[in-house]
Amino acid sequence: MRLRSAAALLLAALCLSGCGAWEAPEGWTALAMARETAGEYAPELAELAPGSRLYQEYVQDIYGLDAASISDGAVLAGSPAMEAAVFRFTDAEAAERAAYRLREYRDARVSAFSGYMPREAEMIEQGLICL
Repeated sequence: MRLRSAAALLLAALCLSGCGAWEAPEGWTALAMARETAGEYAPELAELAPGSRLYQEYVQDIYGLDAASISDGAVLAGSPAMEAAVFRFTDAEAAERAAYRLREYRDARVSAFSGYMPREAEMIEQGLICL
């Protein structure tokens, strides 16, 4: 149940800062971490990686992030409300700014789904944003 509510039907974003106390295991990439976070749902999600048009659209237009502040990132997206995203930011300030924007995004998604898909809205509301 924890995986389903926290990761599957919208893990709004998992933000990882390279300057925080947590360090990614050696050899891991944002895409590998996003796959691990999504768990059994990962095969159902489209993988959007840096360099792709859809990745840029999610990062800049949908999430409202500064792409220049992301040193590694990946977005896994599906429907209706399935997302997992992992970003490594260039510094702590960039990560803080991104976390604020991602909370705004999550809150807007909750509002958008509340009227017609309340179960998904509840799961989105439980989405994690971690630094």
